[in-house]
Amino acid sequence: MVESSCRLLVDAGRMVNVDLIYGLPGQTHESFRRDVEAIVGLGIHSITAYNLRVNERTPIGRSLADSERLDLATLVRWRACVAAAALELGFAPQRWHTFRRREVAGPAAAIVARFDDVTGQGDQLGVGMSARSRLSHVVFRNHPTLETYQERVESGRSPVEERFALSEDERKLRYLAMTLGDGKGLSRADYRAAFGSLVESDFAEPLARLADAELVEDQGQSICLTDTGQLVYDLVTRALYPETAQRWMQERQALAATSGNLRPRARGAGPETTR
Repeated sequence: MVESSCRLLVDAGRMVNVDLIYGLPGQTHESFRRDVEAIVGLGIHSITAYNLRVNERTPIGRSLADSERLDLATLVRWRACVAAAALELGFAPQRWHTFRRREVAGPAAAIVARFDDVTGQGDQLGVGMSARSRLSHVVFRNHPTLETYQERVESGRSPVEERFALSEDERKLRYLAMTLGDGKGLSRADYRAAFGSLVESDFAEPLARLADAELVEDQGQSICLTDTGQLVYDLVTRALYPETAQRWMQERQALAATSGNLRPRARGAGPETTR
């Protein structure tokens, strides 16, 4: 079904991206590469690869053995494997987890050449339970339960349950996440134009620590992730959070690990979401 659908879309001249998950129980670097080779052979144009992220409140979260969890060292090895496989098969990195075919022929070539991933930019509408929307600097979150969400929509009411405005500090953090944390260069001039301040002044201490750890590098007009930094992009972004926010996340993780028979996450893994 997946193969026939990909071929149908490719033959129709559509740009086709395939999402893959790595770090699954029982999966190996070799089996993942075979999967990549298989989808590349279908003629697809880009690959987006995500590491497995498990919600500890689910049966899967409680059943995983320690050896099946992605600690930091295992996660980095997986990401290096993903990048190597993509590069060897003719794909170039676009974002920290997206790779695009270098040479594209056929009816989709023009589409791929001008395609620009603008994920996260502009206003956004989220549809579904707990989905988030953003209008300017205000974030809206829909009700988390199906019954209430459905009842509100069917009765012509808004499904939004929460709303909050992003502060200037939160907007600065989001800017860094959408540039530096997304594998792009962080332009000093663009940051100053957006906020009227220097990024080195706003984030002096964390940027210094990241530079000392050789995770970011100064390229004059911009600050960029190093090759190693790209492998731990999510942890680089997290390091930019203020200490209060980091303590809050640590407390949330500790609470989740001790509530309802939940197990602690592997140390060094990224924030937990269901994928």
